[in-house]
Amino acid sequence: MQHDTTRRAALTSLAAAGLWGLTACGGGDDNKPGGDTVRVVLEYPKDLINVEWLKPFTIAPLALDTQGHSYTLSLTDDSGQAPSWATINQKTGVITGQAPKDGELWLYVWLHIRNGANPVNTPVRLFSGAGIGFSYSPSGQYAMNKPMSIPLEAKGLKPGDVVKYTPHPNARLPRGVVINMSTGAVEGTPTEMGTFSPWLNITVTRNGMTVPFVANCNSAVIFLGN
Repeated sequence: MQHDTTRRAALTSLAAAGLWGLTACGGGDDNKPGGDTVRVVLEYPKDLINVEWLKPFTIAPLALDTQGHSYTLSLTDDSGQAPSWATINQKTGVITGQAPKDGELWLYVWLHIRNGANPVNTPVRLFSGAGIGFSYSPSGQYAMNKPMSIPLEAKGLKPGDVVKYTPHPNARLPRGVVINMSTGAVEGTPTEMGTFSPWLNITVTRNGMTVPFVANCNSAVIFLGN
């Protein structure tokens, strides 16, 4: 189930109000036999929530009140499925998890009232900042038949991170030059002229979660001449 921009905007507007009307089915009370109107409050921050990529986060509801009615809570993501990277506390509505990627993320909290008509839904919008990046030094010119080395520069790594390098099919390197799969550096003695660019697949594992990166030629081009 995909959520388009219009639906997101509508849900966000409702969530901002924090009030939802439910008509209970098959229930009722002494005053309203055959069904009663359940007025519930379910509200999370409507503004963008910034979280750090690969770092555990906690998001508490601003309000959760079902007027004493029994309820259950569930989470879905943009795919309409339960996310593997976040869970919700059934009693408090607190969401905990780890952002699985960089960029915008959406969670949808579903409140199911026992004997209620339809579950109510409120969106939670997150933005995950990577804080991790890899790049090669700016473009440079190198001479044939002379040793060269271009280090891979990394930012945002923390003690305990496990970094793995694997070849990228777009890599174009001169004869005699390779990418060191232990350090990511471009090394060797070139034996042909031309213009070349390094590409490299990288994964970083932190807190048991692995995320991919690519270091490419956007800022590093190898010019080779005599």
